[in-house]
Amino acid sequence: MSKRFVVDLLDRGPRASKRRLQMSVAHSQMLYAAPVWSRVIQNQKLLRKLSGVQRKINIRICSAYRTISTEAAGIIAGVPPIGLLIEERKNKYEGIDGKEARANLMSRWDDDWRNGQNGRWTYQLIPGVQAWIDRPYGEVDYFLTQALSGHGCFRKYLYDRRRAETDACEQCGVQDDAEHTLFQCSRWNIIREDYAQHTGRQFNIANLGADLITSEERWKSPYKLQCGGRFTTVVCTKRRISLKKGRDSVHRVLRSSVV
Repeated sequence: MSKRFVVDLLDRGPRASKRRLQMSVAHSQMLYAAPVWSRVIQNQKLLRKLSGVQRKINIRICSAYRTISTEAAGIIAGVPPIGLLIEERKNKYEGIDGKEARANLMSRWDDDWRNGQNGRWTYQLIPGVQAWIDRPYGEVDYFLTQALSGHGCFRKYLYDRRRAETDACEQCGVQDDAEHTLFQCSRWNIIREDYAQHTGRQFNIANLGADLITSEERWKSPYKLQCGGRFTTVVCTKRRISLKKGRDSVHRVLRSSVV
């Protein structure tokens, strides 16, 4: 794959769905004649190189920070790991039905995601790969990805990277991570109450995850805060503005952390 192609793909511009189409072009080059050379993928060095290329594109698809785990980036972007795609191509070449080969890929991906060590916050919100991948609606973006990954405008994240003097929430005084910001911080109680009033549900981890995969109506609600995805966008947007005011150094690291 040409370096120019990768650079063009990583440029700002298209939304996630368009970037996934571009990813298919990248995969067509990366997986060319994969059934022939699939055995050499046992060489972990080669697999890491291919995974590295895929990781960069996944990060761009979902507008994630470079600190995100490879596993979480792939899930949020909706792109199967390159090793499983190689295995799928090999199975189809050997005569396995395409649907069966894809089902095997999804089963292995789901097992790896469920039993993995990385991206556990993302796993709490997206525990099932199949339901997330199969949804025919919903674009991930810079703000929603922060909530799904836990990497972004949260003081614990910034403090761990020496970009904040404390990891404590200015409002509550406790550790300010994604879970606290979205589900516990008293600063956003009014927004959560508005969500509960319009949906009849409390805004918690389970309900946010359900909102993201249940229906397009919940993802894109006419009520500004009814859908969990819109809730996270509002909160993360306001947090980013808050950090920007009087904290230009923090704002710069937020921008520079995105590829």
